[in-house]
Amino acid sequence: METQSVLRNGWLANIGCGLGIVSLGLVAAAFIYPFATTIDRYGLEAFAIGFMVFFIALGGWLLGVFGSVISLVVLRRIRRDGGENRSKGIAILGLVLSGLSVMIVCVLLAYIFLYNSPAPPPVMITPSPLIPLSPGG
Repeated sequence: METQSVLRNGWLANIGCGLGIVSLGLVAAAFIYPFATTIDRYGLEAFAIGFMVFFIALGGWLLGVFGSVISLVVLRRIRRDGGENRSKGIAILGLVLSGLSVMIVCVLLAYIFLYNSPAPPPVMITPSPLIPLSPGG
């Protein structure tokens, strides 16, 4: 018969693994969605999709952090109780998946902030009164 702590560790390990799976799915969806749609790069639609992708990735990152913490707590409890537990493998899988999703979001944000090309200057449709029309005028 399993003790209460073993059952609680198994339950928490399943939660940590589930959070890791969901967080990796959200991060993958945030990464793939802009490539799966055709959008105008500088229009309002791109702005809205950018915010949506950012919040999906942020949600994946937060779930990944929570999954990592829960999996680490389970692994520490298993080590404290002294003995092999069936939940150890599930907790390790949750830690790997959660850590992978957190790492992917951090790498993508670093790439965006370090290598982002600036937006092109706006194109003037009508001439400005401050700019002369001819070089001599």
